[in-house]
Amino acid sequence: MTLDHPDLKTFDAYGDDVIIDQWLANSLLQKAIRRGDVLSAERAALIFYRSCGSAIWRRFIIIAFEDIGIADLGVVTEVTELAANSKMRRAVGGNQTVIRYLARSLALAIKSRSAEHLITSVLHHPRLPHREALQCSVWVALDHAKQVLTAAGNGMDGLPSDLEQISDLGLRRSGEAIVQMTPVLWKSVLEAKLPMSIERREIPEARRGGLPLYALDKHTRKGRLAIRQFVRDIPEIRNALAHTVKHSMRNNAAYMIAFYTDAVPLAEKLVWPGAQELEQLGLEADMYKVGVNPTDIAPLLAIFSKFQSELDDARARTLSTSVTDLPLFKMTASVR
Repeated sequence: MTLDHPDLKTFDAYGDDVIIDQWLANSLLQKAIRRGDVLSAERAALIFYRSCGSAIWRRFIIIAFEDIGIADLGVVTEVTELAANSKMRRAVGGNQTVIRYLARSLALAIKSRSAEHLITSVLHHPRLPHREALQCSVWVALDHAKQVLTAAGNGMDGLPSDLEQISDLGLRRSGEAIVQMTPVLWKSVLEAKLPMSIERREIPEARRGGLPLYALDKHTRKGRLAIRQFVRDIPEIRNALAHTVKHSMRNNAAYMIAFYTDAVPLAEKLVWPGAQELEQLGLEADMYKVGVNPTDIAPLLAIFSKFQSELDDARARTLSTSVTDLPLFKMTASVR
């Protein structure tokens, strides 16, 4: 086995050095993959590896099942096998070569977040529509997901052996139930031979010192600080939250709305009948958790999008602010 990686020697030429901690690297890794930003994904993966070591392999597996899933089972399989097998990694060039290869493969793959939408809907949506109000593919997936999540470890029947094996391996290595959603979606979408297409979009971004500012989201301390500052600075945002969300929930609501504004979008995603409906249910479930009612979601997302540049300005200012995080790491050494 050899790794097809066209520019393994060009990594050091990318961008300016950026001071970054493991949380920011972790956030950047997943968001860059979603946007198809290969170089940012590679860089983030290596910084995360230098600070967190073998935790990168579990992270890759989770991202593969969460953000790729049924859109490219070949990539999911390759990522899981390499992440789970140190001997295989040594045979094809070692950890750093494999890390960059997997980051690239995930970034270039077509995406599907349907597994995330599915498990979030099942676990957190308090008011799922009745069966007759949903497309067949969606209610079948929801029903199967409920069964799998309550089956005390029992898998689904009728799966291809390779999908069953890689899902079992992914579940053992990650410990995350989202892995089980890919077989569910295979049954509901791929086995059912539903028509599928690829939706592509351009996603704008802002950078500071080579760092994409979308990485400063609710999963990072500086990202949360920036979002709070953004809300304080923009009266229209502050008033919109005040009229729709309880005071005690407003920070969490702002974090979640900002997350959906620019951390979730996919540059290329798999579309199938029911995919948008399932995505909406997942969005509603996430927003319910932070006190946002379904009728308020679209207006709040619209107003956050309207002030995207102001949000990025707040993020850029936060990067220059001294905040006591975990130790910082600077990407200066040559990567081999």
